[in-house]
Amino acid sequence: MPSKKPRAHEGPHKYQKIAIGTKGYQVYKCVLPGCNHNVQLALALNLETLCHICNTITIITKDMLIRGKEVLKPLCLDCRATRLRVREQLISIGRTPPEEEE
Repeated sequence: MPSKKPRAHEGPHKYQKIAIGTKGYQVYKCVLPGCNHNVQLALALNLETLCHICNTITIITKDMLIRGKEVLKPLCLDCRATRLRVREQLISIGRTPPEEEE
């Protein structure tokens, strides 16, 4: 009996941008344990994903998929706003913010 291909888990995925293959083809891959799901960046619009900070369900929007600037780890609006606010405060007091992965 042939072995079955492992299935992706049920429910929303937790996407992260990675490069696959020898040419570095960019895709969003689910980073949840035991999940093998991935999707092309161009097809990720309006997919549900888990926020990498608070694990709430969020939707991948057009702003997250600007060509060449696709977010590495999608965040919900609240976590994104908090991250931007902290970054602005660090810049206003003359400190350089830590390098972001996005």
